[in-house]
Amino acid sequence: MLLRIEPRRVSRYDWAVTPGEPTTIVTGQPGAVAARRLLLVVGEAHVGTHPFPDGATLVLGRDPACEISLVHPKISRRHVAFHGGPSVEVEDLGSTNGVFLGGRRLAAAERAPLPAGEALQVGPYMVFVLGAASESSDEAPVN
Repeated sequence: MLLRIEPRRVSRYDWAVTPGEPTTIVTGQPGAVAARRLLLVVGEAHVGTHPFPDGATLVLGRDPACEISLVHPKISRRHVAFHGGPSVEVEDLGSTNGVFLGGRRLAAAERAPLPAGEALQVGPYMVFVLGAASESSDEAPVN
């Protein structure tokens, strides 16, 4: 599956993509069954996608044991959890620097819905939920 991202500034942090140059991210193997959703994480020299199947919980943090491990001083060891179901919910796991949704800082242990396409700020990173095609191929677009 190919995902095309046009570089732009998504927060007060710049990320390491040359302005004006499109970036292509290849995820999965051709013909492989894909998760219905993906998490897109961008910021500080990082662009990554993570399959996010229904019923899964993914933890983002500095700890290498986290499903999404980001080594950065503004990221706590276990910073935020993403809970998958019919909709996605985010939960601040008591992080020092917080999690911001719609410009509002979530309280520790607070869970809030994260609609597809809405940005969640975690330190210098932005996280987005993307819908994905049911089967991965070179021509399968991300919705």
